[in-house]
Parts: sequence; structure tokens; C-alpha cells
Amino acid sequence: MLQERARTVTAYRFLVGLMGALCLAWSTVQAAPPGRRAAAEAAVVMLLASLCWRQSVIILSRARFSLDLSFLLLTLMCFPSPLPAAVGAGAAVLGSLLRRREGPGRQGPVRELSFLLINTGTLVLMMTAGSAARAAMESRLPPALAAPARIAALLAALSAVLMLVNLLVVGSSVALRGGGLRDLLARHASAVLPWDAANLPLAALMVITRERAGFGPLALLLCLAVGASWLVRRLALAERELRRSNEALGRRAAQLEAIDEIARRIAANLDLGSVFETIRRQVARALDATTFAILLARPGGTGFQYAFLDVDGVPGPAARFPAGEAMAARVAAARRPFLGDGDGGPASVLAVPLPAAEGEPAGCLIVGSARPGAYGPAEQELLESIGRHAAIALANARYHQMATVDQATGLYLKTWFLRRLEEEMARSRRHGRPVSLLMLDLDDFKRVNDTFGHPAGDELLRRVAAVIREGVRAQDIAARYGGEEFAVLLPECGSREAAATAERIRRRVSLLRVGAGGRVFGATVSIGIASCPRHARRSAAELLRKADGALYRSKREGKDRVTAAA
Repeated sequence: MLQERARTVTAYRFLVGLMGALCLAWSTVQAAPPGRRAAAEAAVVMLLASLCWRQSVIILSRARFSLDLSFLLLTLMCFPSPLPAAVGAGAAVLGSLLRRREGPGRQGPVRELSFLLINTGTLVLMMTAGSAARAAMESRLPPALAAPARIAALLAALSAVLMLVNLLVVGSSVALRGGGLRDLLARHASAVLPWDAANLPLAALMVITRERAGFGPLALLLCLAVGASWLVRRLALAERELRRSNEALGRRAAQLEAIDEIARRIAANLDLGSVFETIRRQVARALDATTFAILLARPGGTGFQYAFLDVDGVPGPAARFPAGEAMAARVAAARRPFLGDGDGGPASVLAVPLPAAEGEPAGCLIVGSARPGAYGPAEQELLESIGRHAAIALANARYHQMATVDQATGLYLKTWFLRRLEEEMARSRRHGRPVSLLMLDLDDFKRVNDTFGHPAGDELLRRVAAVIREGVRAQDIAARYGGEEFAVLLPECGSREAAATAERIRRRVSLLRVGAGGRVFGATVSIGIASCPRHARRSAAELLRKADGALYRSKREGKDRVTAAA
């Protein structure tokens, strides 16, 4: 469909060029041959008009402003037919060839020729229509009308005719491309027409100079107009370059700020989840990243797996970005970034390796954008810098996790738990806020191991640990205290709330069912509760002793129950 439209637009450009050639030929045949002086003067105007067109300034994404319209109006007012059409054709050809130097060879010969033909045809059609309009208007203007008023009226009418013909040609091209005519009209009304109307005073000055002072002073005025066009273009280009430089500096400052923010925030952060979120948030500030993923190497070097995935600001399953694991493996094998398209995913993808301390790839950081060409060398350099900081932070967080988290259950280890218990007890005494402790022990766990085997017992421990995690608040601290014994620290929680939490965990554990060897078994848990300041005031050891005593009372009184300290 797009190729068919492109061929139709190209054919339309050739048709406009052909129509312009026919109009130029018709004007030449119908009119008397111009004198040599008029032809020479028209040639000078044509050359200077083409230079003005070359110096046009972009005022909108696809609209240009130049002073060549005043040259065309001068030609219509001061030269007989067929010179106006010839000036239009020559100015279009020369101006198009001069403009071509802005991007040589980028369009292809057929496409460039089509642009040359439509530019030339459009100007010839405009000038032919303008000559006809001038002849019709001059016969209708009152003879007594003063010269300045006559010139102003003719210029206004001719300008409207030229703009209308140009709009008809451009509008037809836009319609063939499938564009919106309403947007085209709105753009012309808001910006193009007011700028083109600014040519009228200069055109009037040119016509009056030609009539009263001759062509010599007019040529000087035309050269001044070309010089002004050149100066305005140089200023516009300098302003555009300055704006781009400022935007680039702004982006670079934001990138450096993002790197500094990542380094500062994650250097001392030992929580993996917080590290992931900090990296994602800062990358989103510095890059166009609608997809963000971190993949880490599996233990034993068996590939990579998602550690964090965010698509359009929403954490999502790996299936929403299926190429991530293969891309991570490719980046790790090559030990260098990947920059390209998402192979069915995002339009643009940038992936950098996360190096380990020993130099082996520890993972991969991937960003994706729905915008084609969103990433380049600058974005790659930024993401590599972020990746180096991220790799250090992730390694620190993983080492910390290995030192503080039980690998079998995912709960904290006893040593870390006791340290936090001391801190929370000190905070409780300092601020007078309650803190509670739960001690939990699986009932008859040895019988589970003896009957169903140790793998079944390990699975039961993992399932119970998951129940404990789901049954407590985000600020609560759950630990594997030893063997089949667990502990939960509840900051800012009194004995009544602690009892409700303990009962909720006990009830959910009793509903667990684990399969092993074709058989299904369950478990129960006994829980003891102690709170500060109700049951212990002096130390963490006192609180532990009271909770442990309450746990053994639950065991003695029949198990599968919650008991508070006396």
C-alpha cells in the first residue's frame, strides 16, 4: 500500500512538471518575443530569485519562508509574457539544484527528478496564473486610481493567486500521500500565509524602484534582499545549532546526573529489589526506555534468567519480552553491547553486559523503545556506564543476601535476625513503641523426614516459609531460626496484633498439603508470643526467653496452637 502511494505521488510530480512545461510553451508561443533588455533584466531577477530560494528558512517541519515571492511578484508586475513563466521555471531549476547540495544522493535519481519537476511545474503554473490574473485585473481597475494604490491592489491580488495555486498543487500531493488536508490548511493559515504576506511590502518597494529609478537601483535592492536572506539563514542555522547543542548538553547533564544518582543511591543499598527499582527509575529519566530488563546468570553457568522486567511502567512476565534471554546470551558471548531492533519486540533495543568481578558476564541490562532509531553511541556509552555501577551494586546485594538469607527458605538467617532484634528492642525502649516476637516450630517434623524423606521435609520447610512471608507485613522480619524453627519480629506491633498474625499463620500452615511418593501429608505449627514492654523490658535476650517459653507451653499443651508469654 505504501509503495503504491509512493508510485502515485511520483507520477503526480511528473504530471505537474509536464503541465508546467506545456504552460511555458503555450506562453512562449502566444506572446510576442521580449526585447533583449527585458530578457537580460529578467535573467538577473531569475538568478537572484533562485539564490533567495536557496536561502529559505524552515519555519515549520515542512514549511519554508523566503523572499523569492517578492521577486516573482516583481516579475509579474514589470515584465511581459512569457518572461514571468520563464523566470519561474529558471528560478525553480536553479534553486532546486542549489538546494540539492544540502543532501546529495540521498533521494535517488528518480525521486530527485520528480522533486525538480514538481517544483518547476508549480512555479510555472503559479506564474502563468499570475500573468492571466494581472491582465484581467488591469482592465478592471479604475483609471483614476493612484499609482501606489494600483500597485498595492495588484500585488495583493497576485499574491493571493500565487498562494492559491501553490496550495492546490501541494494539497493534491498531500491527499495522494494519505495526509490530512485539514492540518495542511491550518498550518498555512497560522504560519505560511502570514510569512508569505511579509513579501508584499518588499515587492511594492521593488516595483516602485523599477518604475521610478530604473533597473540599476533595482538590481542593488535585489542584491540587498539576497544578502538579507543569506544573513537570516545563517542566523537561523546558528540558532538551530545552538538549540541542538543546548539540548545535547541538557541530555548529557541529565545522563551524568542519572549516573551519579545511581552510584550514590545503590552504593550502600544491599536490597536487591531496591537496587533494581533505582536502576530502572534512573534509566527511564536518561533514556527513552519503555522496556527495561535485568537478566542474571543462572548458577552453574546454565544461561540467564530474568531478575527484573518492566514493560511500559508495569512489571510483567518474561513472555512479554521473549527475546531477552537469547539476547543476554549473545551479549555475554560477544562481551560487548548489542544495538539494533527488537526482533519482534521493541523497535529499538540496547543491551549491555553486566561484568562480574572476575571478568565473566554476570548478567545483562536491556532497554527497549517503541521509537525506531532511539539509541546511538551516546546512549550506548551512558548505559555501559550505568551497567558498570549496576554490576557492582548487584554483586554487593547478592553477597549480602548470601550472608543474611537462608538459601533453602529465602528467610533471614539467625545471626542477621538477632542483630535486627537488638536494634528494634533499643528503638522500642527509646521511643516507647511496642515490638513483638513470634517463635514458631513445626510439630513432629522428624516424623515427616523419617516417613517421607528429607527432600519432602525440605519442600515442607519452603512451603511453610512462604506462608510466613505472605502472612506478615512488609516491615516485619522473618527468619529461619534453626532446623524446623522460625522466628518473626514485628516492629510497632502489640501483643494483640501479634496474636492475630500468629493465628493467621498457624491456620494457613494447617491447610498445607505436600505430595511425596504418591502420598500427601500436611503439618501443624506451634507458636509462642512475647511483646515489649508487656512481657520483657530489659533486653532482646529477655524477649527471646519469654517467647521461647511460650512456644514450649504450646508444645506441652497439645501443639498446633498459639500461646502468649505469661
